[in-house]
Amino acid sequence: MNNSGTTDKGKVITFYSFKGGVGRSMALVNVATLLSSWGKKVLMVDWDLEAPGLEKFFNGATEGLDTSKQEGLLELLQALQTNETVDWQQYIFSFSTKLSKTPLDLIIAGRNHDQYTEELRNFNVANFYEAQKGAYRLENLRNEWLDTYDYVLIDSRTGVTDFGGICTIHMPDILVMLLTPTEQGLRGTLRIAERADHARQSLPFDREKLLVFPLPSRIDGTTEFEKSRQWIRRFAESFEPLFDNWLPADIAPEDFLQRVKIPYIPYFSYGETLPVIEQGMNDPAGLGYAYENIAMLLAQGLDRVDVFWGDREEYLERVSGKVIIKIPNVKKSHINVYVLQGTQEDIYYKNLLTDALNIVSDKYEVNVVNQDIKVLGLSKVQILKGLIKTIDIVIVLYTQYYDHCLSDPESVEFAEYYVIEKSKIIFILPIFDSLQIINPPKFLRERIGLNFHELSNPLDLAKNLEFTFDVIQTYREISRKKISSKL
Repeated sequence: MNNSGTTDKGKVITFYSFKGGVGRSMALVNVATLLSSWGKKVLMVDWDLEAPGLEKFFNGATEGLDTSKQEGLLELLQALQTNETVDWQQYIFSFSTKLSKTPLDLIIAGRNHDQYTEELRNFNVANFYEAQKGAYRLENLRNEWLDTYDYVLIDSRTGVTDFGGICTIHMPDILVMLLTPTEQGLRGTLRIAERADHARQSLPFDREKLLVFPLPSRIDGTTEFEKSRQWIRRFAESFEPLFDNWLPADIAPEDFLQRVKIPYIPYFSYGETLPVIEQGMNDPAGLGYAYENIAMLLAQGLDRVDVFWGDREEYLERVSGKVIIKIPNVKKSHINVYVLQGTQEDIYYKNLLTDALNIVSDKYEVNVVNQDIKVLGLSKVQILKGLIKTIDIVIVLYTQYYDHCLSDPESVEFAEYYVIEKSKIIFILPIFDSLQIINPPKFLRERIGLNFHELSNPLDLAKNLEFTFDVIQTYREISRKKISSKL
């Protein structure tokens, strides 16, 4: 086996989903493609015998595969009914993608012929285990696979099935559980995870602790940003005990899932595709980038997640063997931001802005001026007047609630707004809730602002903020040159 940059022995990794249509098979084939591009020996096993088709993702690379003749897993299991060991390599189909450094090996579900469904129905898993020593024969097969490959990736059947039990309990070292934001999916996935974790302890074979990796999939953070955050939080809370087996204690499960979730990209919802080839891995909001995150973590056996968390490029170098060219750290320009906003009712917009500012912080040192500063003997208006000369930009979250606050001359919001309106701050950026605000003050209407209705995810808002900050930086440089020329 090629174990450079990975754990000491091979791993069996099952991809499971309680419901169909969550992108389970797509995740597996993209991870396999990346692992083979890093020089790893990979075997894919299509254990979704009732709905097979892993080979369809590789149509351009598997032209020599004739599924009407190629025997697969079903025939292999049938052979194991009467033989303690079989020559499993005769069921392998090998091929390469555009990225492969080592060929990919695939065991398809079975030969595509008229009797396939009947033969599958006649295969009795319980009898195979109880009367035909199936558990020990599968264990021998598993060990032979691990002697040959760095990674064995199993595509499991959905729901609660006998074959699913083999895939989730008996075979894996790591169980990747993909789920979408649905109540049925969450409860069903959690039940299977707990069942697998418990049943694993009664196996008659030596095994390390089963590592369960819950993986949110098809997450739409563009149009339903707040809902996606709520579901990620629920996933994190529900699976928290299982994270204890491998996630460092100083990394919050919710933050981790936000970083590794698989986004919903409508373009890739049609047909069987490989985004890691078609799209690449450079776009942090893309599917290819998400699959690269997952492939890295699985390649390391979910070990040293702290390195992944702190320095993704270093982690990628360790796993892939590639030398990642890093851009030298450049001193960031400081941007001092003051935010005019409402209080509790505007929490959604505050969260959206906070996430966007965090994204922009990769380029700028963003300092949000503390609005709760208190100085003995001074009112908030007096304090704000003193802070104005340090502020580069004022961002106004102009929502229905904030509009209501401005109608009250006694409110804090009114006082803040009055000071900003009378100041000489050049850069003021209003962000409107267009569905609610009909007639904002002239002072803001005259400004070029943004629209929350068109900026429903932090990435889009961050791009606009970065552009605005670039303008501020350019203005600074021009001002400095003018001052220098006068001196």
